[in-house]
Amino acid sequence: MKILSFTTLWPNPMQPFYGLFNRERIRTLAKLCDLRVVAPVPWFMSVKWLGRYYYQNYCQLPGYEKSEDLEVFHPQYLVIPKLLKFSDAFLMHASLRTFLRNLRKEFAFDLIDAYYAYPDGVAASYLAEALGVPYTVSVLGSDITLFGKERLRGTLIRRSLQSANRVLCVSDSLKAELITTHDIPSEKIDVIENGVDCQKFCPLPKIDARRQLDLPADAHILLSVGHLRELKGFHLLVEALHTLQHSKTYSSPLKLLIVGGDYPWDPTYKDRLVRQIQEYGLQEHVVLAGAKRPDELHYWYSAADVFCLVSSREGCPNVILESLACGTPIVATPVGDIPKLVPRQDLGILVERNVESIRRGIVEALEQTWNHDGIVEYAQQFSWERTSAKICTIYEGLIAGASRAQTSGQDV
Repeated sequence: MKILSFTTLWPNPMQPFYGLFNRERIRTLAKLCDLRVVAPVPWFMSVKWLGRYYYQNYCQLPGYEKSEDLEVFHPQYLVIPKLLKFSDAFLMHASLRTFLRNLRKEFAFDLIDAYYAYPDGVAASYLAEALGVPYTVSVLGSDITLFGKERLRGTLIRRSLQSANRVLCVSDSLKAELITTHDIPSEKIDVIENGVDCQKFCPLPKIDARRQLDLPADAHILLSVGHLRELKGFHLLVEALHTLQHSKTYSSPLKLLIVGGDYPWDPTYKDRLVRQIQEYGLQEHVVLAGAKRPDELHYWYSAADVFCLVSSREGCPNVILESLACGTPIVATPVGDIPKLVPRQDLGILVERNVESIRRGIVEALEQTWNHDGIVEYAQQFSWERTSAKICTIYEGLIAGASRAQTSGQDV
């Protein structure tokens, strides 16, 4: 069984932390089937006022790399910066059609699995039709909840999903959205939750983790992880921390650690967050730690008393699984698949997305006695191996069906 994973969500030297969850999923899947990755990169001519040379930087990426025993290709596709974004999928298809034809001569893939509905999934629908192979689309959240609601891109996404042999999504809430908004039949959709690498995300003694990060041993530490963007709700955590500081609820110091890099499509949010921290006088209590390598994150999760995620929307957030795998309890808003990931109060506390509810949830979590070993044991069921086995079963069924259909057609 030969699979072509087709995705723009892939880490590279320019964006080393981009799409890491996707790489983990594909890396584990590659142990079960013969797989190659095509991770297209955008290209546009060097016109400063249009692209600010942003796309020009991608030209420095190699066209091929071997990443953890995965063969990864980075063909370029034409984009028009800031304009005609509904044309991205067509331009991707037009740019890569010959490349994929030539690749298939060397690697006769049986199926294309596109990760992310736009432009990846739409382009994959054109390419699969041209090459005569089945295709699946894995949708992750914002590709449906944002792009899927636009008139032009939404129409293209709907058509590609309706034509796909199978649609994979990360949460029950996303499946419901696909059914009600995009008219995708329920039987055509598979919910495949994300996984977690419990060898990489494993608990450390709290005192050791804090010493490693130079954090005070006696502090109450809250942690949140994600790109610095408004929907993640870091500003709400800062305000909740301010109310806790003002009420003098705790004699020990309170700290909020925010781990995550800038988000290019919400460029002003970090500045707003810094101003808020300064206005509240919380410079000694809030740490904007920046992005961290995956092999460092278990120190941060283990150092924290509570992990907080107060997003306005999510799919199946890996950070929840990573925190649980490190034995750290959760305070989170009940969006996406979070209620499914945190179904019991011995794993965490679900709160409304307002400052008072978040504050109460933090207080309750800090005062509760947690069974950290039990939290770790619960998280171990969410392995990437289990996720990949489910996906592989779907692939096998689709490829077998396509083979039968081809044989039947030849017999007619």
